[in-house]
Amino acid sequence: MFSFSRFHDPSLILGLFYLSFCGSGISAQLRDGGIDPANLGKGDWIYILPNAINQLGGNAPAVSNLSTLMAYEKNLGVQYLIIKAADGSALYPSAPGAQFTSAVVNAGHAAGLKIFGYNRSNGTNILGEVAIADYVFTNGADGFVFDAEAEWESAHLPNNTSLATQLCSIVRSNWPNKFLAHSPFAFISGHGTFPYKEFGYYCDVAMPQDYWIEFGMTATATVDRMDTDWKNWQAGLTGKWTNSLKPLVPVGQAWSSGNGTITPAQITEFVSALKNDASPATAGGYKGVNYWRAELHPADVLDAIKTNNIGNVSTNPPTVSNVSAGNLTAASAVMTWTTDQSSDSEAEYGLTTSYGTGATNTSAVYYHTVTLTGLSPNTTYHAKVESKNPAGQIGASADYVFTTPAATVADIIVDDANVTYVGSWSVGTATSGYSGTEYRFSSTAVGGTSLATYRPSIATSGNYDIYIWYIAGSNRATNAPYVISYNGGTFSLMVDQSINGGGWYKIASSKNFLAGTSGYVQFSNNTGASGKVVIADACKLVYLPPPASPPSIGTPPQNIAVNQGNTANFNVVASGTSPLSYQWRFGGVNIPGATSTAYSKLNAQLADQGNYTVVVTNSVSGVTSAIATLTVYVPPGITSQPQSQTVAAGTNVTFSLIATGTAPLGYQWQFNDLPIPGATSDSYTRTNVQPGDAGNYSIIVSNIAGTLASDEALLTVAQPMPPRIDTITLLPDQSIQLQISGGPGNFAIDAAPDLSGWSNLTNLTAAGAVFYFTDTETNLPARFYRVRVLP
Repeated sequence: MFSFSRFHDPSLILGLFYLSFCGSGISAQLRDGGIDPANLGKGDWIYILPNAINQLGGNAPAVSNLSTLMAYEKNLGVQYLIIKAADGSALYPSAPGAQFTSAVVNAGHAAGLKIFGYNRSNGTNILGEVAIADYVFTNGADGFVFDAEAEWESAHLPNNTSLATQLCSIVRSNWPNKFLAHSPFAFISGHGTFPYKEFGYYCDVAMPQDYWIEFGMTATATVDRMDTDWKNWQAGLTGKWTNSLKPLVPVGQAWSSGNGTITPAQITEFVSALKNDASPATAGGYKGVNYWRAELHPADVLDAIKTNNIGNVSTNPPTVSNVSAGNLTAASAVMTWTTDQSSDSEAEYGLTTSYGTGATNTSAVYYHTVTLTGLSPNTTYHAKVESKNPAGQIGASADYVFTTPAATVADIIVDDANVTYVGSWSVGTATSGYSGTEYRFSSTAVGGTSLATYRPSIATSGNYDIYIWYIAGSNRATNAPYVISYNGGTFSLMVDQSINGGGWYKIASSKNFLAGTSGYVQFSNNTGASGKVVIADACKLVYLPPPASPPSIGTPPQNIAVNQGNTANFNVVASGTSPLSYQWRFGGVNIPGATSTAYSKLNAQLADQGNYTVVVTNSVSGVTSAIATLTVYVPPGITSQPQSQTVAAGTNVTFSLIATGTAPLGYQWQFNDLPIPGATSDSYTRTNVQPGDAGNYSIIVSNIAGTLASDEALLTVAQPMPPRIDTITLLPDQSIQLQISGGPGNFAIDAAPDLSGWSNLTNLTAAGAVFYFTDTETNLPARFYRVRVLP
C-alpha cells in the first residue's frame, strides 16, 4: 500500500536522488585512448626531464635522448609516464623553457607509451592551475595528475574543499573524457583535513604515496596501513560522495634517501603485497602501480621494476604499432616497432611481399629493434614485422615499404704495383708520375706487344666513369690505344698523349662494372707507327650513383574518425631516392612543423574535420598523396536535464531533455535503472500515473562516439486525500446539494435511509479538488450520503 509518510520522506528522496546521480554521471570509466582506471598497469614518474634523458641519472647508459628514454621505459614494461609540467600556476622549470611539450608527448607515443603531465598543485591560483591542465592536454597528453599534498590541508589553505571542487570540476568540464588522477598522502588518518572527497569525486584514480623508507616501515606494513585508512574513509562516504571511491594506484618508493637504501627486494615485496592483498581498499584488487622517480632509480631497482608486473594480463595476441624503418644505409636498415605485451621480434623482408629473408630477436621486449642486412643500394624493399608472446600468440604488421639510399663508393685508383705490365716497358723518373710515384713508357710500334692492364677490385657493382693519368710531351703518341672491358662489352679509343697530361683525363663515361675483378682497362704501344712513346701511369674509376628516382607513395594516409578531444594519427609510407621530405597539409594549406612520415592532430575538434594530404619530395620531384578525411565525432552532451516532478495519481506526466552530439542520437528511457520498452525518443510520457510509477526516471543518450546517462528525475505521485462531504445544503426547491472535496478523480455517490442498504445514486468524474452533486429527490424524512473513489 502506498504511504507517503513512511516511504517518501522528502529528505530521504533527496539523498537517494543525489546518490544515483553521482554514481551514473561521473563514475569511473574507460577514458580517451582506452585508458582503464581499474587496470592502469605500471608507470614511472619523471621530475627533471634533462636528468632522465642523461642516462636516467647515470643508471641507464643506453639512455641519451628522448627516443632512447622512451624506448628504455617501454622495455621496463611501463605503460605510462607521469612527467612534471608545472608548479602551481607556473610551467616548470619556466614558461619559455617548459620541459613538458608536444615533442615529449610524441616521443612517448612513438614508443607506445601513454604520457601524463603532473602539476605540484597548491590551490592558490585556481584558474592558473586550470590553464596548466589545458596546456598539458592541448600538447597531446593522455592524462593529468594533481600532485596535491600538504599545501591543500586546511591549515595552509582555508576553504580548501570549495577550492578543490572549483579546480577539479572545471578541469573535468573542460576535458570530460580525459584521464584524471590525484596523488595524495598514503595515510588519511594523519591528514584528516585534506579534501580527499573533492579530489576523488572528479578524478578517475587516487595515487597514494607509499614511501615506506620515509615512514620507517616495511613495504608490506605500508600497504596494510594504507588499506586500513582508505577502507575506514570509504566506509564514511555517503550520498554523492560515494562517487569519490575510486581505484587506488599506489606510488612506490624507488629511490634511496638519508632514511635508508632502496633495494630490489623491497620493490618485489611492495608489488607482492598489493597483488596478494586479501582485503584491498580497491574493489577487485590492485591493478596499477607507479614509482617515484625515474632519475633516481638505481640500476638494480630498474631491473626489479622491469620484472614486477601488475594488472590484468591480456589474453589477445600482441598489438603491433609504431612500425618504422630507420638508420637506412645502402646495405642495411633498422626496423623498430612496439607491442602492448612482452614478446619476441621478427622481421621479414625482400623485394616483394613474398619477402624471403628474415631477422629475429628472441628477447621478450616491448620496444622492438631488428637490423636488416644484405640490402642493395637504391632499392625498394617490402618488410613485415611480427611479435609472439609467451603463449604463442602472434601479432603482425601490415606491409611496410622503404628505399635504401644510393651507395657511397670511394674512387678506385689503380697504380704502380697494381698494374700488370707485359712486353718492353721502361721505368720513368721515380717522382714524376701520379702522386709523385714512378711511371712507365714504351716505344710505339707497328703491331706492338707492350701491354699495361689496370684491373680494379670492384666492391659495389654499378656504373663508373674512367680516368687516366699520364705525363704529356712532344714525343708522345697522339693515338695511344685503350680498350675498356666492362659488363656488357668492350670499348676502344685512342688518346692523344701529347696534350691533357699532368691530371686526370676522362676517357669513358658510365661503364658498368660487376663486383669483383672481371673488368679492366688495357693500354698498348700498338699505334701503327714508330718514333713516339706511350706513357702508362695510373687509372681511376669514379662511381656514378643510379639516377635518382622520384618519390612514390606506397601506403597513403587513411581516413580517420575519432572522438572529439582524441588524437588523430595519420601515416604515409613512401619510396624513392633518399632523402625524402614530407609536408602535411590541411585543406591544401601547409601545417607548420608537420614534416615527418606521421602527423598527429592533437585534441581533435570539429574545426579540424576535413581533408588531409601529404606532399613527399626529393631531388627529382614531388608527389601528393590521396586525400585522407578526418571525421570528428562529438560524444553526447545534455544541455537540459529531465526534471523531478510531483503529480496526482491518475494524471499524465512527461519527462524530456535536450541533448547534443553527432547525429543520429539514440535514446533509451529508464525507470529505476531498468529500460522502459519503446521509450526511445527525447521525451517520455507516463499516462494515468499510479503510486507504483513513483521513482527515478533517467535517459541514456548514445551515438557513434559513446553514451551518456542523464541525471535522474524523481517522480513523486501525490496520493489524493480521501473524498469527504464538506457540506449538505437544502436548496429552495427542497433538493439536496452536496459539496465534496478530494478530487480530481472518479467517484461514486451512494445514499441510504439509514447506515445500511446503500444504493448508488450516480458515478461522476471530478476535474477539480472540490465538486458538487445535487440530489433532486425531495420530501424525504431522512437520507444518508457517502462518496467512494472509483478505480
